[in-house]
Amino acid sequence: MLLLSVILTNSIYQTAQITQNGDPDQVQIAMKFLLHFLGDIHQPLHAENLDVGGNSICIQWNGRRHHDTDFSHSRGSGDHSDRVDHLQQGCPKHERCSKNLHQVWDDLIIEKLIDYRHHSGDQRVQAEKAAAQNWARELFNDSEGNPELDGGDCVPTGSWRDAIDCALKWATESNNFVCSYVLKDGVEGVEDQELSGDYYEGAVPIVKNQITRAARRFAATVNAIAAAAGARAPVNGEQVVMEEL
Repeated sequence: MLLLSVILTNSIYQTAQITQNGDPDQVQIAMKFLLHFLGDIHQPLHAENLDVGGNSICIQWNGRRHHDTDFSHSRGSGDHSDRVDHLQQGCPKHERCSKNLHQVWDDLIIEKLIDYRHHSGDQRVQAEKAAAQNWARELFNDSEGNPELDGGDCVPTGSWRDAIDCALKWATESNNFVCSYVLKDGVEGVEDQELSGDYYEGAVPIVKNQITRAARRFAATVNAIAAAAGARAPVNGEQVVMEEL
């Protein structure tokens, strides 16, 4: 939790400094890193160290067990099981998972929610982008899944103090979900258990809420950084779409 908070803190601070300098190419790169890290910190298992953030907790999804011989390892962007090889050697409990708890919260819940179908080759990037844009529109128009931020929500302006305060607050908030839901019944409550049913249903509101929180906080952070750099404040209701992000 602390490491990701420090990374996000540095990203906020560096983005603010680069924005002050005004180089468009550098600002775009900085915004991409900021978007990535700020989004990451809202995924509960990115703020949890137990079992490497759930990467070594094997699970079942849609009736498929992690040791099914015909269940290939996708090694998608949400799978970091290669980072825990040293934990798995000589330990049957930690054999390489085809599906693990980290993947559930990175990918599988969202993919089931939006009925996403995987594509290969040149179609993959465009398909993922289109799916993300369509879901973003749905969330934006969903009053329950798109709550306003609290009036006193933390908004970093680019200083080190603001950045670390907000990063730690957001990480702590995400980590609280590990206790209240993700692992509320301990590792044994999810390990080798079917998670695509009741567990999925209970997780959906958390995922939707965390993603919209991340989006609103990203927008608020960018607005604050831009204002500090002398940019015009957005008019109420005005939206700025950065397609290149």
